[in-house]
Amino acid sequence: MTLSRIRSFDGAVAIITGGGSATGASLDQELARRGCEIVLADYPIDGVKQVATEIQAAGGTATAAEIDVTDSWNVEALIYATIRRTGRLDYMFNYAGTGLCSTAFGRKIEDWDTMIERNLRGIIYGVRAAYQVMLVQGFGHIVNIAPIIDVFPVSENKSYAITRHAIIGFSNAMRLEAASAGIRIRLSARILLGLPL
Repeated sequence: MTLSRIRSFDGAVAIITGGGSATGASLDQELARRGCEIVLADYPIDGVKQVATEIQAAGGTATAAEIDVTDSWNVEALIYATIRRTGRLDYMFNYAGTGLCSTAFGRKIEDWDTMIERNLRGIIYGVRAAYQVMLVQGFGHIVNIAPIIDVFPVSENKSYAITRHAIIGFSNAMRLEAASAGIRIRLSARILLGLPL
């Protein structure tokens, strides 16, 4: 498959975790407008159900799925269910995350664990499962979304910044490995700034 086909949205299949958030919903709707079949995944499912309904009403193709990104088996199940149904996975957008603002020691250690589970491990699970599928396909595009505030953190988002900066390093390293397999791995600040994939 050529690079131009990989970068095409028309007829492609995309999974978006955290698709029920405001930014996630905007991404869902834009990809659907460009002809992409969208799987909107989030927890709880209510938000993505509403977005999926709006996309369908506008003539797009979208389904809603409930996902717990802290459960690797749950993430894999969603990806393989999508492959069985559609026969392909062109795009995996990892956006699900949790934000907690506080002073340096204003949160319990359990709160830090929650941040690491959802914001770091959740993306690792999404990349791992999607990458394995895309290696078999020989093509695909994985986008790990780290809002611009994560690149230039403010004083009270330290626990959030730690997990997202880890994803920046992870994505950069994965990009080098994936390139030779025909798979693209990108960070998301470009998307949120309105720049192309």
